[in-house]
Parts: sequence; C-alpha cells; structure tokens
Amino acid sequence: MKKLATYILAGALAFGTVGCKDFLENPRQGVQNLDNFYNTETEITQGLMSAYFWLSGDDWWYKDNFRFVGDICSDDAFDGYTDQLSFTLLSKFDITPQNEWLEYEWIYSYKGIFHANIVLEKTEGSPVENQEFKEQVIAEAKVLRAYQYFGLVRNFGGVILLERPALTDEVADEQASLGRSTEEATWAFIERDLLEAIEVLPTRGLQDPNEIGRVTKGTAQALLAKAYLYQQKYQEALDQANAIIQDGDYSLVPDIEVLWDNSQRNSAESVFEIQTSGDITFALGTSFPTVTGSRSSKNSPSFYGGVVNGWGFNTPSSHLDNAFEEGDARKGMTIIKHLDLLDADGNPDPDEGTPYYAFADNETDGSNASGRINRKMFLKPSARNDWYGNDPYQYKILRYADVLLIAAECEVRVGAAGRAAQHVNLLRERAFGDNSHNYTSVTLDDVLNERRLELAMEGERFYDLKRTGRMTQAMTDFVNYNMNNNTDYDAGNDKGTLWDESKHMYFPIPQTQIDLSNGAVEQNPGY
Repeated sequence: MKKLATYILAGALAFGTVGCKDFLENPRQGVQNLDNFYNTETEITQGLMSAYFWLSGDDWWYKDNFRFVGDICSDDAFDGYTDQLSFTLLSKFDITPQNEWLEYEWIYSYKGIFHANIVLEKTEGSPVENQEFKEQVIAEAKVLRAYQYFGLVRNFGGVILLERPALTDEVADEQASLGRSTEEATWAFIERDLLEAIEVLPTRGLQDPNEIGRVTKGTAQALLAKAYLYQQKYQEALDQANAIIQDGDYSLVPDIEVLWDNSQRNSAESVFEIQTSGDITFALGTSFPTVTGSRSSKNSPSFYGGVVNGWGFNTPSSHLDNAFEEGDARKGMTIIKHLDLLDADGNPDPDEGTPYYAFADNETDGSNASGRINRKMFLKPSARNDWYGNDPYQYKILRYADVLLIAAECEVRVGAAGRAAQHVNLLRERAFGDNSHNYTSVTLDDVLNERRLELAMEGERFYDLKRTGRMTQAMTDFVNYNMNNNTDYDAGNDKGTLWDESKHMYFPIPQTQIDLSNGAVEQNPGY
C-alpha cells in the first residue's frame, strides 16, 4: 500500500505540472527492459543478483520451507505443529502429485534457473568490454543454475533441462513441449556447469572483499563433490573435496556456539550461505527463526527480552536427541528442549549472563510434536525483528564440515579409512573439547553417523539415507522406537509407516506441470 500511494502521489504531481494532452502524448522515459539492459557492469551485476535472489525468494514459502524436507522426512524431525497440511503429508509420506509444497519447489527452482539463464545469455552478448568480469559473472550464474538443478534432481530424478531463457514466443513454444531428461543427463548437466565454473571463479582467498558471500571456486568444488557423491562417483568426489581441503581457504570455527549464534557471518567455515540484512528498509531478511521457533504463547519474567513466538515447524525428534553422546556440545547447539535454560546469547550455558527459559511447548494445547525446537535456526530475542520475514539469519547451504565428511566417506569407500579418521576427528575434537573421543580408524557406519550428528537439522538426513540405501531400515527403526520403546514426549507418533522404497525414493512431479506440458512431462512411477 505504501508503494501504491507513492506512485499515485508521483503521478498526481506530474499531471499537475503539464497539460493533459501533453502528458498523455509524452513518450515514456527511462524504461528498462532486457533489450536495453545488461549494457554496463553495474547492470550485469544487478541482473546476476536476481539469480541469487531465487536461492531463497522474499517469503518463507518460496524456497526456504522446503529446506526442512531433509529433516521432516527422516528420523531427525517431525513436521511440527503446522497449519500446512501438504507439509504434514510430506513428512508422513502420504504424498500425491497435488501436494502444493512440491509444486512450490518445482516452480521456484525453475524461476532461479530462468534468471540464471537470462544472465548467461545477456552477459555473453553484452557490449561490456571487460571480458574477465563477464566470464566471472557467467561462471557464478552457472553455479547458481547447477545448485537449482541439484535440488530438483535429488527430489524428482531427471527433470527438464533448459539452457536458454524463454524470452521469445519461439523459445517458449519449444520449451513447452520438452519432456524430462534422464537422471544421468541431469547430473551430467550439473557437472558440466560446475566444471566450467571452477576454471574461472576465484578462490575465497583471492575473492574481492566486496564480493564476500558470492560463489567462489570452493563453492563450485563443494557442490560438485556432493553431486559426485550422490552418483557414487567416490574418487571424483574425493578429488574435489581434497582440492578444497588442500587449498586452505576454509577451516572449522573453533567455538561451535559462535558458529550458530549468528555473530559470524560468512565465517571461515562457510563455503556458501544465503546473504541477508536485518534492516527492515530493504526487506532482505529471512523467516527461518520464526518458522522454526516455538509456537508457545507463554509469558515469563525470566524470558530474556520478552516472548519470542514462532510457528513450530520442523521439530527435532527425541530419536535424534538420544543419538548424541554424553558431552557432545553439538547436542545443545542443535536442540532446544522445553524449559531449557539458555544464556543471554541463546546458548545452553545458564552460568553465563542472565538465563532465561526456552519454551518449546505450550502445555495447554500440546503445540509441539516433540517438545523441542531447532537451535541452529534460533536467534536470541535481542537479535530478532518485529516482522517475521526480516531476521538477519543466514542459512548455511554448504560448510567446511560437510566437505570434511564427504572426504571421509569417500576415503572409506575407496579404502583409505586412516585419512578418513583424521577428518572426522577434527569435528569430534570441536564437539567434545579435546581428543578423548577420537577414532583411530573409522567404518562407513561411523562416518555416516557423524554426518547425522554434525549436519543434524540442516536438511541433509533424508537425502543421505536415500542415497546410501538406508532409508527403509531407518524408518523401520524409527517407527519401532516411537511406537514401542519411546517414553519421551513424542512417543506414539507413527510417522514412517507409509514409507515405500519402491515409490518414495523420488517425489511425484507436480500434476500442474504435467498438465501444462500436455503430457510431455511424464510422472514418476507409483504416482
């Protein structure tokens, strides 16, 4: 409404300064479109930012909420207390092609691809003479496109591959009749984009300080390592992970509390994270802390800075809680339990600062499925903004810990378990504060368990279980635990009973997209 009022006022002022006939006949000035844009480095950079924008979008349901699927479709979390039925049905594997969250993921991923393709096409033909600048922009756009396709292929299998933006009727008509490429072709498309980008992008150590937060060579290498890992190309994945490790640009943040208290943005551990601003003027914040925060409406004078309410999505399970060993600091930085005492920074240390209680459950209505919330997306009250979508929280898409674990897993799989233990021990030494819990050697089970604990509530678990062939056993164990052995708050939850490996390894293609293609896009088996 404020924008609309501004436009009306500006129009009224302009109308009052010229004659009616002159005003109506005066040609529009300063109109920008794709025909007269991308003519300067500034315009090209602005266009590139539109491709970055679709990593998240400007509201919680564009891309952000789907990041929870990797948690809620696993044994790590429940959907929580939500009014989003399709989200709940996803978590329970009661899934149809009409599920709206699958449609959101499909549509907004392709929006990101569309904008990346615009950047690629228009930058290539731009009159800008700085070829090095243009090559870097093109490389960044390829990584952003590859990232969107990475999300699509691990959720849906082979998808529609688009190398050009549909800016003309001819291209639009051509693309409208395209069917899905194979999964192998989709992975090959991702690999090609990333390999080409790696040859051009600067390392983080050589990145312009004004460009911190944008993709680097390390970003492309980490995403490529992950793409290889999903395809069981373990030596190739190891080569990419080792290249990052040997480059020396990244390291673990020594204090795990600092890693998650939002005080260090784009830290040495960050390979790629979504950039945000808490300045409400620009509306470039995020809704993660609100969406995953406690739904409780409790009030307490001991609650530091007042009540911080949330929507109660993506609640950690007691099964995950129990998976942590005694003394593992990651537990307290991953899970906040109902009535936990937190310090003034929101960390599990009641001896520091003025402690306050965390409310993860409203006892009057049982509004939390597990009596827990996700600490990794929690912001202390003083860092929160009044508007739910404008918190300065930066989602970590790729971090160095993941790179170390990719290297460790691949080393075990290619027969180098000794080196694998070194990578895992770096994480365990941070988690326990010393080397008392170090491994001398590791098995594949050890590494995958470490992935669960280190990356818990970061959207990885479901995909890790699927790609390693362990999802069926995990769901069987989870159901048995909840229905027969669980004495915690979330006992009796039957999530996982509908899991069907023959059907749910991939989600269904949204029915709307099949209809729009007039049947050119085929549905996944079982749906």
